[in-house]
Amino acid sequence: MKTTDGLRLILASTGASGSRLAEKFLEILLNNERVGKVHFLASEAFEEVLSAEESTTLGETIDRHRKNDKFFLHDCDDFGAPFSSGSYRHDGMVILPLSMASLGAIASGAHRDLVHRAADVTLKEERKLILCPRETPLSLIHLRNLVAVREAGATVLPFIPAYYTRPKTIEDLENNFFQKILDHLGLENTISPRWGS
Repeated sequence: MKTTDGLRLILASTGASGSRLAEKFLEILLNNERVGKVHFLASEAFEEVLSAEESTTLGETIDRHRKNDKFFLHDCDDFGAPFSSGSYRHDGMVILPLSMASLGAIASGAHRDLVHRAADVTLKEERKLILCPRETPLSLIHLRNLVAVREAGATVLPFIPAYYTRPKTIEDLENNFFQKILDHLGLENTISPRWGS
């Protein structure tokens, strides 16, 4: 569903390693001309991981985008957010990174915060839900939860480096990953070489 104002997307970030991926992907979405709104929400655990991994704060990230009219910030405790209801139509939700705790909540339907509620609503309304788990090795519990969300309709898209593009930097590997997410959201892009191109 594309509105006259562009695509309406949700980006949620939870407490797993890979906080820089969330920050970079947020920037990509906000700079995409086909995107009209990006609803962003981050768990408290994400804030802690961001601080540990990147020596920056969520507040600094928010300040960088606050004046962008595409950027809509939501608190994880705000169940009054528009996308907590199935009557709010959006074009897709991405959870990047996805912690195993959040995966478990989504797989069981036992949501504790707005991230889980939004994912639950996205699944029940049969809209695009892209989950980017960050964990290794995977326990049997993790694997069963991944199967459960896949059977419910989610796309499971972990960050796995692709070397066929002959990357020269970490950014090259990240861009190949972002390209895959953008493809699944239906957003044309040329941020990474494609096989055979």
